Amino acid sequence: MRNCETPTYRVWANIKRKCYPSLNQYSELEERGIKMCDRWRKSFADFLEDIGEKPTPNSVIIRKDLSKDFCKDNCVWGLPEDLYYHRINTIHTPYGNMKELCKKYNIKYSTLYKRFKKWKDIEKSLNKPVRKYLTNKN
Repeated sequence: MRNCETPTYRVWANIKRKCYPSLNQYSELEERGIKMCDRWRKSFADFLEDIGEKPTPNSVIIRKDLSKDFCKDNCVWGLPEDLYYHRINTIHTPYGNMKELCKKYNIKYSTLYKRFKKWKDIEKSLNKPVRKYLTNKN
């Protein structure tokens, strides 16, 4: 099998395409200034040496810090569900990310999100009792 036919090569090529799209294409990564390190951009062999083969058919590359480029120190293989916790709009707190806290404390995400945006205090947001709405039963 040639390099260009491997799943790992396709991941590398896709990252490169997203970071350096052709002239008429839009890329959110390019707009945010996210690049692929020169070592990886110039050589699939170096990418493969640094990150290894794609471990499972579902594996994806995850950047640990979304404000940084694709490079050896910032990337790991993970699963699609791991991306959920590495989205740019996931709110992280000292107690974990907000979506995990919602599950743990059985609070709707929208409720916790609104409280946190209002008070900027995760403890207060988590500990305020959830209002019970009364229904009018006649």
